[in-house]
Amino acid sequence: MKRALKLTCATLAFGCVGIAPQLAFAQSEAPAADESVQDEIIVTARRVAESLQDVPISLSVVGSAEVEERNNTRVSELVATIPNVTFTSGVLPTITVRGITSQARVNPGFDSGVGVYIDGVVQGKLFAFDQPLYDIDRVEFLRGPQGTLFGKNSVAGAISMTTRNPEFTASGKVDVEYGSFDKRELTAWATTPLSDTLAVSAGGFITKRDGYVTNNFDGRKVANDDGWGARAKILWKPTENVQFVVSGDVMKDDILSYNSEIVSGYGGPSGRYRTNVNLPTLAYRKLKGISLTADIDTSFGGRISSITAYRTAESRRTNDTDAGPLAVVDSASRSKQKQFSQELRLSSEIGDRLNYIVGLYYFRQTTDNFSSSTFGAIPNVPGFLRGRTGNTFGAIDTDSMAIFGSVDWKLADRLTLTAGLRYTIDDKDLRYQQIGFPFIAPTLPVQPDGISAKDLSPTLNIRYEASDDLMLYATASRGFKSGGWNVDNITDPAITNFNQLRFLDESIWNYEGGIKSQFLDRKITFNLSAFYQKYSDIQTPQLTPVLGGGGALVAIVTNAASADIKGFEAELTAKPVDILTLNGSLGYTKATYSRYIDGVNDFSGNRLPNAPDWTANLSATLRAPVSDGWSIGTRGEYSYAAGFFGDRENTAVRRTPSFSTINASAGIYGKNFDLEGFVNNLTDSEDIIFRSGGGFGFAGVGFNDLATRRLGRTFGIRLSGRF
Repeated sequence: MKRALKLTCATLAFGCVGIAPQLAFAQSEAPAADESVQDEIIVTARRVAESLQDVPISLSVVGSAEVEERNNTRVSELVATIPNVTFTSGVLPTITVRGITSQARVNPGFDSGVGVYIDGVVQGKLFAFDQPLYDIDRVEFLRGPQGTLFGKNSVAGAISMTTRNPEFTASGKVDVEYGSFDKRELTAWATTPLSDTLAVSAGGFITKRDGYVTNNFDGRKVANDDGWGARAKILWKPTENVQFVVSGDVMKDDILSYNSEIVSGYGGPSGRYRTNVNLPTLAYRKLKGISLTADIDTSFGGRISSITAYRTAESRRTNDTDAGPLAVVDSASRSKQKQFSQELRLSSEIGDRLNYIVGLYYFRQTTDNFSSSTFGAIPNVPGFLRGRTGNTFGAIDTDSMAIFGSVDWKLADRLTLTAGLRYTIDDKDLRYQQIGFPFIAPTLPVQPDGISAKDLSPTLNIRYEASDDLMLYATASRGFKSGGWNVDNITDPAITNFNQLRFLDESIWNYEGGIKSQFLDRKITFNLSAFYQKYSDIQTPQLTPVLGGGGALVAIVTNAASADIKGFEAELTAKPVDILTLNGSLGYTKATYSRYIDGVNDFSGNRLPNAPDWTANLSATLRAPVSDGWSIGTRGEYSYAAGFFGDRENTAVRRTPSFSTINASAGIYGKNFDLEGFVNNLTDSEDIIFRSGGGFGFAGVGFNDLATRRLGRTFGIRLSGRF
C-alpha cells in the first residue's frame, strides 16, 4: 500500500491527478467550447451561480456525467473520489471530513457535524444522509466549516446535492442493471413541457440485491439491498425573470444491514463475510418531503430566492448489542422526525465593485424517539436482569433562527475581499422518560429540559486573480454546532435528572489558503488548498461502565477535548487528447487531540478516530469514436485510504489497515443507447474497512473484536436508453 501511495504522489507531481466534474450546471447556459477544452463547471457553493474556478474555497464537484461513468447509486459511493472525505457504511453511516466525524448514533439529542443538503434543504437526521442519485445534476463537497451561508451545524463541511430541474425540451433516460448477488436495479428520469411556461419531470429507482454476509446463527443472508424512491418536479416560468419549482420526493429502504464479522472473542471467529448474532440488524427508513423554490429577478438588478420545505423521516432499527449468538442484550429503536425550513435570500450588486447576499433562515424540527434494551433469560445474565427491558422515549424540539450576509468588495481589478457573518439562535426542548434497570440505570419520570445557544460565525476571504486562469486565495472562517443531551436508552446509574446529560456547543476555526489554476488552453485544471483548523469543546463520547466495571460500557458525550487539524487537498484534471481524460485527487490530514483528559487517562496527542491521514483517487476515461454517433470506451479507477484508528486510545486492535480498490468498465456508447460491462474491486481484495468492538463482560460472555469488510469482486452489465 505504501508503494501505491508513493505512485499516487508521483503521478500527481507529473500532472495526472485530479477530479473530473464533467457536467456544467444544467440551468445555466455556457458557450460552445472545443472538445479538447474542459467544460466550465457552474456551482452554487456560495448560494449564487458561479464558475468552480472562481470559488475561493476547498470544493469538489461530481456532475451527473461522472456519476454515470462511475456507476454510483448513492452518495456514499462518490466519496472515494473526494480528498479528505470518508464514508463508513455500517449500522449507521459515518462521514468524516478533514478528520472530523459525524458520529453514528441513534441518540436523537446529538446532531451531525456535516450538513447534507438536497436542493438547498438540510436533511435533519443522520439516517437521511446517504441519498440515491437517480436524478442528480451535481454533488458539491465543501470542506471546512460553512458557518456563514450554510450554517446548520456544518462544522466539518457540507454536502450539497442538486437534482435535475424540468426542461422545456422533452427528454429522458432509463438504466437497467444486473450484477453479482442477483443485483437488479432500474432507474429512470424524464421531462417534458406542458406549455411555454410550464414543464414537469419525474424520476425514480428500484434496487434489489441478495445479501453477501452469512449469519452463522440461522444461515440467513444479511447486507442486502431493497429500496425504491421517486421524485417529481413542476417548473413554472411565467416570465424570464420569475421561476417557481415545486418538488416532492419519497424513498424507502427495508434491509438487513451489515453485521460485522467477529474476528476474536465471544461468538467468534465467525469467518470471512460471516457474522454470528441471534438478532440481525434491521435497517428500515422512509423519507418524504415537499419544497417550493422561487427565484425572482427584480427591476433593481437583484435576485430574491426563497426555499420553503417540509420533510418527514422515519427509522426503525434492531441491534444485537452483545454482538454474539446468545440473547444477552437485544436492542431496538424507532425514530420519527418532522422538519420545516424557510430560507429567504437577496443577492445583488452595488456599482461595479460590490456584490452582496443577505438572508434569513428558520428551521423547526421535532423528533420522537423510542429505544429499548432487553436482557435475555439465560444463565449468562445475572438473575435480577433476566428478561428485563429498559425503555427510553420522548421528544426533542429544535428551533433554529439565523440572519446572515456576505459581501464581495473588489478592492482592485483583480483583488477581491469577501466578508461574511451569520448570527444563529438555537433553542432545544427535551421531554423524555426512562424506565431503567435495577443497579444499572435509573428510572426517571417524564422530565422537561431546555438549552439555548447563540453564535456569531464570521468568514473573511481575500482572493487575487493573477490572470484569467490563475487565482490565489486565503480564508479564515468559523463554524459551530449547538449542544444536546445523552438520551440513549442506558445511562450511568448516578444520573438522576436529564439535565445532567447535557453537553455544550462545539466550535472550530479554519485557516486556509489555496490556488485554482488552468494551463495549456485549459486542458489542465489544478487546484490546491492547505488548511489548519482549531477544533474546540469537541462533543466527544467517553466510555462509562454501568455494571461496576464488570459489564457494558456506555458512551456519554461531553465537551472533553480539543484538537489541531492540518493538511491539504490537491485536485487536477487533464485532457491531453480529445478522447482521453485523466482524473484524480490527493488529500492529507493530520488530526490529533491537543488536549483530551478523561479521568486519569490522557489521550492528548492521539489521532482522532476514523481519520485516515492519506486519501487518493486516480482514474482514466477513454472514449474513441468508431462511426457517426457511436464510440467505444473504457474507464479505470484506483482509490486508496490509509489506515486509521477507531478509538480515542489508538489501540492496535481498533486500527483499520489501509485499503485500496480498483474498478473498471468498458462498453459501446451511442446517441440513444449504451451497453456497458463493469467490474468493481477488480483484484478481489477483501480488505477490512472498519474495526470496532462489542459484547459484555458478564461471566462467560466477553468482548468481541469486530470487522467490517469490503465487498469482494463483483460484475455487472448495464443497458441505458435516452430519448
